[in-house]
Amino acid sequence: MRRYAIIISLLTLFFVNAAASDSIPLTLQQCKDRALLYNEDLRSADIDLQMARQDRKIALSQYIPKINGLAMGVMLPVDFPLIDENYLQLSLKTHGMYMAGFTLMEPLYAGGRIVNGTRLAKQGVECMEIMQKKTKAEVEYNVENAFWSLVAVRTKRQMVEQYVALMDTIENQVSMAYETEHATMSDLLSVRSKKMDLQYQLKQIDMGIDLCALSLMSMIGVSADSMVVPVYEFTEVDSISNFGASENERLEETLLRKQVEISKLQEKMVLGEYLPTLGLTAGWMWLDNMRIYSALITPFGTWDYTYKMGRKIPMAMLSLSVPITGWVEGAHKLKKAKLQTEKSQLAFEKNSKLLKIENEQALRQVKNGSLMYEAAKMKKESAEEKLRVERNRYGADMCTLSDVMRAQAECEQALSEYIETAAKYRIYIANYNRIFSNQ
Repeated sequence: MRRYAIIISLLTLFFVNAAASDSIPLTLQQCKDRALLYNEDLRSADIDLQMARQDRKIALSQYIPKINGLAMGVMLPVDFPLIDENYLQLSLKTHGMYMAGFTLMEPLYAGGRIVNGTRLAKQGVECMEIMQKKTKAEVEYNVENAFWSLVAVRTKRQMVEQYVALMDTIENQVSMAYETEHATMSDLLSVRSKKMDLQYQLKQIDMGIDLCALSLMSMIGVSADSMVVPVYEFTEVDSISNFGASENERLEETLLRKQVEISKLQEKMVLGEYLPTLGLTAGWMWLDNMRIYSALITPFGTWDYTYKMGRKIPMAMLSLSVPITGWVEGAHKLKKAKLQTEKSQLAFEKNSKLLKIENEQALRQVKNGSLMYEAAKMKKESAEEKLRVERNRYGADMCTLSDVMRAQAECEQALSEYIETAAKYRIYIANYNRIFSNQ
């Protein structure tokens, strides 16, 4: 048994380590789907929306009459004398008496607080729906930002690996040329120095890959023991003419407008606290087992009699409550509520201007990013062609090794700029979609 236990333990460790070292290939859309499923902020927004909907149901329940049941029993062994004369005794016996029934209460007018409270709850639901959409858009943007950042550093690593392989080829060529005295030791050392520099760059890029991967994995709910491999394709994006400003409101602007409306409703709620209220109360009561004891005392004897009472008691009542004092306090509260409404209006106007500026910045970023992307693409193609020409010339002894190394450095720089520009361009587009697609 011990032997089998050891074998099972070793197999378990093997499969655990194998699973930990597995790579998880994911596309951008798959990352977004996982993030929407695991993100805590979005789940919290869902809970806030459910709570707001419950608040609205609570507000609507104020229109439903309140019906209460009542049951009471009296267990008093003491009688209550009504008449106590020499010849007549009359008393009320309440021991064992009971009363049961129900009451119905319905507010007919409460200063507008019930109506405005319902409207407030409705506005709260709409605000939470906007917040949910806004949170979802932000989660998708953050995932796309992390995804393309990871793509950029991984692509840069592939580029450096290609140059390391190229430097190996050049090193072999220069080493053979040095042995035949067609190259100097300085040329050979320059190639080896450049190769070591590329290997150092690989180490730095690996650190960047780990950081970007951890950031993305934390968003999509993947364990840090695994590694996400982005599946992507640098396809051509839409033309610049397809990106333009929209005249519709953004989610943030709609939310600010809702805040102004909520402030106005809260102002009406404060006013309603100092308006008259009118309510209806109705009920039906059943009173039973109340007894009246009577005794007539005469010279010929005592005659007594017990009368048992039971009654059905209907009732209906209208109540009107008019505040008489407290108007000074109410006037100050109403003034404060009006100031809060004015403050919300100013916040709406201020932030609306800032949102318009953000809209314009997002649009300009996309346009400038497109121009930079095209320029970086042309620069990369030109640098690659130059490197190819310089290598052919070096093979034909028409240029020096320094010319090849210089062309290679220019090609590395151009390709690095192209990768960064391509990733930034897609991040700009993601930001544009976050802003304008939810209008």
